[in-house]
Amino acid sequence: MGHPSYIDVSQVIDFDDWSREEEVPTGSREKATLIDPKTGLHHIYKFPGKHREHQVWSELLASCIAGDLLGWDVQHTSIACLGNRHGNLLRYVYEPESETFTEGWQFCTRVDPDFDVVKGTRHTLPLIIRVCDGLLDKDLKRDDFMDFWARGLALDTLISNTDRHAENWAIIEGPKGVRMAPLYDNGSSLECGTEKVRLDRAFDADGKLKAAHLEKQRQKGRHHLRLDKPEKCGGTFEDVCIAFPRHYPEGRHRFERAKGVDIDAVGHLMNTIAERIPLPDPYSLSERRRQHIYAMLQIGVERIRNVLCKA
Repeated sequence: MGHPSYIDVSQVIDFDDWSREEEVPTGSREKATLIDPKTGLHHIYKFPGKHREHQVWSELLASCIAGDLLGWDVQHTSIACLGNRHGNLLRYVYEPESETFTEGWQFCTRVDPDFDVVKGTRHTLPLIIRVCDGLLDKDLKRDDFMDFWARGLALDTLISNTDRHAENWAIIEGPKGVRMAPLYDNGSSLECGTEKVRLDRAFDADGKLKAAHLEKQRQKGRHHLRLDKPEKCGGTFEDVCIAFPRHYPEGRHRFERAKGVDIDAVGHLMNTIAERIPLPDPYSLSERRRQHIYAMLQIGVERIRNVLCKA
């Protein structure tokens, strides 16, 4: 992998001289809208969730994997700092002065009046198909919508992203037409919620990840999308991805692409990041954290191979 285009790992961004917008982005995590005085580009500054400080790395690595390794449109991500708190600086995925950005939940509620944005129990694969059918009169091609979900499901499965809820996908409209937004908000992935104590317990006396821990990670992974009907929890990554090609077999090549991702390049990148951006605890990208992330990517590749064998 050459110089990455979708992430910046050269420094921790200082945005003290950036202007702030009154607009407050949606979502549960603390964030703010900022404008780069040099480029005029809008960004979101997002703090990681409580006890999930390593979302700063999962968000960054997800953009690199999707954009630089897989060649898919994804949000540009950097590391930034406000006071003694670190977070992600995320470039807007649309032009706010000329385009509108409509989150998925607004389309979901149009076809399902009982859709609950907070609980997300009705965010199902069949609902996504119904949303697609209802969008065909908005100049958005079915292939564009379904190909977005092929890429999204492949990426989410690869990085174990559990949070592709209806505020984490969107449609953009403007002078250039109607299109799906790039993949964004990918931080709830790569087991970023594993705190240091739990992480240490995952290793044996020889410094290797325990087989029992890895097996637990394989078994517990779930996507946000429910498989068939409203449920408390989403379907397993494999079940959702196996069901998806029944609706869009043309998307199989996206999973083939994800299966061949160079996870060794991610390992090398993490080593580089640890040297260039040595953040203090609890943000530190330690050697054990890097091993754990690499192991999660191995599990993600295994899942995608299983999907391709069964779909």
